[in-house]
Amino acid sequence: MRGRWRWILLCAYIFLIYSTLGLVGRWSEILDEQGLTQIITGPAVALLLFLPIGWGWQRASWKQRLGRVATGSLLLITALWVDFPEERIHLVEYGLLGLMLGWAFKGSRRWPDLWPLAVALAWIIGWGDELIQAVLPNRVYDVRDIVLNGLAGMAGLYLFETHCERDSQSNMGHDSKKYSIHLFLTAYCLLLTPYSLLSTASSLLPTPYSLAASYSPPRVHFMDVGEGAATWIEVGDGRHILVDTGNVITGAGLLTMLQRAGVERLEAIIITHPHPDHMGGIFHLLPFLKVDRVLDNGQAIAALPSCDIYRWYVESVRSRANYGVLSKGDRLQYGPVNIEVLWPPAPSSGNWNSNALVIRLNIENTRILLMSDAGHHVEAALLKEDIDLMAEVLQVGHHGARDASSEKFLKAVAPERAVISVNSDNVRGYPSKDVLERLRATGADVLLTSDNGTWTWGGRVRSRE
Repeated sequence: MRGRWRWILLCAYIFLIYSTLGLVGRWSEILDEQGLTQIITGPAVALLLFLPIGWGWQRASWKQRLGRVATGSLLLITALWVDFPEERIHLVEYGLLGLMLGWAFKGSRRWPDLWPLAVALAWIIGWGDELIQAVLPNRVYDVRDIVLNGLAGMAGLYLFETHCERDSQSNMGHDSKKYSIHLFLTAYCLLLTPYSLLSTASSLLPTPYSLAASYSPPRVHFMDVGEGAATWIEVGDGRHILVDTGNVITGAGLLTMLQRAGVERLEAIIITHPHPDHMGGIFHLLPFLKVDRVLDNGQAIAALPSCDIYRWYVESVRSRANYGVLSKGDRLQYGPVNIEVLWPPAPSSGNWNSNALVIRLNIENTRILLMSDAGHHVEAALLKEDIDLMAEVLQVGHHGARDASSEKFLKAVAPERAVISVNSDNVRGYPSKDVLERLRATGADVLLTSDNGTWTWGGRVRSRE
């Protein structure tokens, strides 16, 4: 009965892991938004590692002590190296799973005779985690997470093994042949299993994302949409985000470009403000692409606006169940892509351009600043707040108009590349010659979508398309 209850508790714990998969991402976002990532996940990982290490320390041999410290240190370093709180949560979950697997096996059968089976179960359960995530909204199948889950489970198993009583008949330390078999099977699970499962997953799973995309570096495309702006972000794991959508005419071309690239689903469309040259293309996108979230700045629009396009925007976008509002301080995390809203606190200005979302993309060691239509007033406010505005890439504010890109602001940003989203022979005369001179004075390479077409930032490789 004792062994049966151990298995019941283990199965309940596995069910808990699987049933909360859709919530772990949101939990990690909440932790990150509240600044609690390090405060909660760090001590949780340390507690998981060092309590088992310290348990029975005096009775352990020096080899067991060395093994515990090495295993615990490896997992702790991994936890600190991992960028995202969600993956740290998985380290805790699967480390505990490994401990419980050893505990369940020892309660019912000889241990460690079944060590290979326990190792295999740890990997299979970690693989099942990713299979479920492949069909969940806003989730993605990622073989790297299988490796992380399996390593954490094996570490938990090893930590449990060092606490078991010595048994001359079954202890691996007293049977070199058995130990060699266990070591070989463990190495197979560690090195080969996740990759041997790839072909199975690609043939059996109706995944919404391409498995090959898991290995692609993030890319940011400043799209050539004529008069307006649209920025397409490829996360690198099969997910896509769009910031602004061009105008109501060029939106059709934007849809075609995305479809030709194989994009069928967008994690989010972010409309910086509902001016037609930034939101107009959304009417072409919503009917043909799956869109998980639509976000904007919450700009107030009259119940009976003077222009019908605003009424259509309210009816088709703001009536959606997945519509939301972004404001200063909000952050969105998609794999290695962190989206940070710098402005506005609220859309309180009568000038819609001054209410536009100013967004900073933090990707690995690169910052990309999207100024939308923000002008001198917003630039002065950001400078006053003493924000570190330095960015390698700048999407120039208000399409290069004279009322944006002050000298002081450009010095603070110090961009290597400055991209102006604009059409040829712009009716308003954008971009301003004064702005172009100020940009070149900073040493930035100035790119106009009207001249250069779509321009892509791709990590270390920067290219024009």
